[in-house]
Amino acid sequence: MPDSFARKANYTLFETVPVRPMVMSANGQTLYVLNTPDDRLEIFSITDTGLSHRGEVAVGMRPVAIAEAPDGNLWIVNFLSDSVSVVNPQQMRVEKTLLVGDEPRDIVFAGPDRDKAFITTAHRGQNSPVDPQLSTPSVGRADVWVFNSALTGNSTTTAPQEILTFFADSPRALAVTPDGNTVYVATFHSGNQTTTIHEGATREYPEENIYGEEQPHRGKIVKFEAGRWTDSVGRDVTEQINFTLPDYDVFSIDASGSTPVAVNGDGAPVSGVGTTLFNMIVNPVSGKLYVANTEANNMKRFEGPGLDPYVNTTNRGDFVRSRITVIENGSATPVHLNKHIDYSQCCDAPGNAEARKSLAFPRQMAVSADGQTLYVTALGSGKIGVYDTQSLETDTFIPSEASQIVLSAGGPSGIVLDETRNRLYVRTQFNNGVSVIDLNSRTEQQALAMHSPEPQNIRAGRTFLYDALATSSHGDSACAGCHIDGDSDQMAWDLGDPTAETKDIPGSWLARTGIAILLPTNATTNAIESCIFLPFDLLPCAEEESFHFNSLKGPMMTQTLAGMDNHGPMHWRGDRTGGEAWYGGKQPNDGMFDEREAFRQFNGAFPGLVGLDEKIAPDNMEHFIDFALANTLAPNPHRHLDNSLTEHQAKGKEIFFGGPHGTRLTDITRNCSGCHILDLDGNAEHDVAHPGFFGSDGRYAFVFEPEMLKVPHLRTLYQKVGMFAMHDSWEQMEWDGKTYDLPTFFFPMSDPEFLGPQIRGFGYTKDGSIGQPFYFLQSGAFLDYGPLGAYLVNPGGFQPYIKPGTWPTDPAAYEGEYADYDYLITLEENDFYHELNPETGQPPGHEEIRMIEDFLMVFPNNMAPIMGQQLTLGNTYNQSDLDRLVLMETRATVAGAFSRSPHAECDLTVRADINGTVTGLLYSVEESRYIASDETRYSRDQLLSASNSATFLCVPPGDGVRVALDRDMDGYFDAVELTEGSDPADAGSTPDESWWHRIVKRWFS
Repeated sequence: MPDSFARKANYTLFETVPVRPMVMSANGQTLYVLNTPDDRLEIFSITDTGLSHRGEVAVGMRPVAIAEAPDGNLWIVNFLSDSVSVVNPQQMRVEKTLLVGDEPRDIVFAGPDRDKAFITTAHRGQNSPVDPQLSTPSVGRADVWVFNSALTGNSTTTAPQEILTFFADSPRALAVTPDGNTVYVATFHSGNQTTTIHEGATREYPEENIYGEEQPHRGKIVKFEAGRWTDSVGRDVTEQINFTLPDYDVFSIDASGSTPVAVNGDGAPVSGVGTTLFNMIVNPVSGKLYVANTEANNMKRFEGPGLDPYVNTTNRGDFVRSRITVIENGSATPVHLNKHIDYSQCCDAPGNAEARKSLAFPRQMAVSADGQTLYVTALGSGKIGVYDTQSLETDTFIPSEASQIVLSAGGPSGIVLDETRNRLYVRTQFNNGVSVIDLNSRTEQQALAMHSPEPQNIRAGRTFLYDALATSSHGDSACAGCHIDGDSDQMAWDLGDPTAETKDIPGSWLARTGIAILLPTNATTNAIESCIFLPFDLLPCAEEESFHFNSLKGPMMTQTLAGMDNHGPMHWRGDRTGGEAWYGGKQPNDGMFDEREAFRQFNGAFPGLVGLDEKIAPDNMEHFIDFALANTLAPNPHRHLDNSLTEHQAKGKEIFFGGPHGTRLTDITRNCSGCHILDLDGNAEHDVAHPGFFGSDGRYAFVFEPEMLKVPHLRTLYQKVGMFAMHDSWEQMEWDGKTYDLPTFFFPMSDPEFLGPQIRGFGYTKDGSIGQPFYFLQSGAFLDYGPLGAYLVNPGGFQPYIKPGTWPTDPAAYEGEYADYDYLITLEENDFYHELNPETGQPPGHEEIRMIEDFLMVFPNNMAPIMGQQLTLGNTYNQSDLDRLVLMETRATVAGAFSRSPHAECDLTVRADINGTVTGLLYSVEESRYIASDETRYSRDQLLSASNSATFLCVPPGDGVRVALDRDMDGYFDAVELTEGSDPADAGSTPDESWWHRIVKRWFS
């Protein structure tokens, strides 16, 4: 076999919780279950005694939703592959693959004949024909793709019948009415009408911790209620907010006609449903819609014990609430599932009487045919909640253990009701299994674990992200309350601890003792001729508090739990660190660069925020670390599949690295890459698990913030698009009969004009207060001040632009209280600040900033864009399909992100139906051939001629052998195991076993 096939990489973890992971066949004889980590559909026969495994079909990467089409085929949504696998369950093969937008999550069939497939996706992705308009405000970013199941053709590139776009962030759940005429669409990260006012706009004095230590000035989270924006103590800040948050949560689609259309008016869309919306279902009798959701309590400040004078200002044990929201006639009524909890008390040992009544993180639901009973999976509780629908709708139910069904395995995420047999089938996440529940006794009748390629330490660690019963006193809280599915809730929280002591920041700083101020450069060579160096104690804005981890830190966005390995200390401030004040450490894995030690510091969050009585045991924390550091970010959905850049993106990259010669310094002392290190090989020479620095190498920087911050990575900026405003707290001046807006900052970073509705309350930087990178890059450190250079010389910065006539030029206007604004005269009178590009009519500085912004939106990460992409070729195919296959072969050949490693961008795997048998194959770079698990070689043409259907899939480098040839990685290829009678899905079953041992194992399994 080729040398490359000898590689055995660990399983690549992309933490993915399915949305609709099971469906029962229309005849009630078969249960189809998604094996999400193994990228397969598992098929079970339903018998009088339970479930019997019948077979499996390999599909795309991380399947999350499944639905049965009218013809009996199964449509499976693949979250990472941005595709839908259409499976023929009789022949147990993929018939076709349909490409859709980024991160598809759910699917339903609707219409009078139930022949139209509706699929939720983000408003982006390489397979999407829509323009994402990343720099355009007030654009909907939730798409629903519609296919006519009878008219999809044979090509992978078949276009959808319709793509409907909704004014919301990325969508998740779908639901359909019993008549098939209405489809409901739920926003995933809907928000709760909160936003952040940054510290420059709050106009407040600094606070103190309980030790009397003054804290740096902070921003504030504010909420829109009763027509006004107010902060946590009720102060009205409405005049400082220049946009609205309509909070559209649930939309409706009229599916009754030949072309589905969005419904507007008559209560559509619905607001006030919840912060994070997971699943939906329609009551088949009343038509009421139930939405499983959580509500963020981010208006309450702080973590910790809440000591005097902060007794009632801690989120400990009460930061999210699990709810079912009932929607009727366009009106939403949220119902708290854990109203029995006394949140004024905390924190008893886990498993107490109060906690045993709790249900955390509701997901998929099922409703009885008579509409009287609702069954709810509780991902964080290992239980099924059983509710009388009338009592739920009127909020008269009483939480109790008697209304719960306890499962042997945790993490229930999917449910199917089999009323003929009076059963529930439940998909459990923690053991990758399926449970059969007898509803007569409300007990578990059978529990089956599907094959999982995940290492045991990853499975063990997952528990501590989700399990609220094990990690909280009330039984309703866990880390997953904010880190949704191992990612982010896209919210800002003010989680400082006023009872915590100030700590020193460990080195290593990018600029440890001062900052360089550049003096004029040589215009011909662009070389720096001289500079002066100011120690921090000479900078008036560098207060002593800047160099400590202070007790209070202000609002900060929830960060993803993916991609943390090899990026040093954690949190925005880097305050979870293994470094010491006297010693920073060195790469890799020493001191502040030790990611395992940094994550250990999060153990304090279990008693401090989640509400546990103590930290979790050290061994359990190590499992949690294993899980968290293995979690990997998905590829960038905007970067071309061949990893190339557009001309605009390439120019932005050039500026990012300091121009053609790397000599342009855009922020006084450095170019962008001087702080935001982009090194695709970072630490590769040390053989680390996840090499590469993607915007950060783990160091801190002084960035004209109230305190030092860790330099943040830049891999997920594309996820934050949707809040385009910035609350600058403009001051108004009346002069000569006109009203002028005076900027808080030296140069205005945004437009004071009202910007209208936005889909998100939080954008960029640590607190989410800046609406787009375009604003951030217009802050003072990045600008060439031109004639005002006496204030700050930065000739490599971006040329600022001021619209002529923005401010008066009469010196008398700036007398008295406006004296500090007299520099605005210079801005108005000098053409430097009004210059436009004669060819484009745009300010040249703005054009350059947009170029960098375009590059930031395609910022690379550990996985190349081709990873996860799919293609199915049948007996007939077109040239575009063949071109896609050639692209996949090419990307499986070229060096990937780790240019000094042997890995290509992906391993190209195939599942082909050859002579009626589905066979796995792996593309050999050395031989330019496809090699089957029986070691038969095929050229591309030979493979396409020999197969009735072949599905190609690019998987992470090193995963190909497992995916295509050796499912259980026991050293015996699948074809050999099947021939010899051993189980290719069981590493303990090999051809070396005696024949009688295998028979006994199968008999009793």
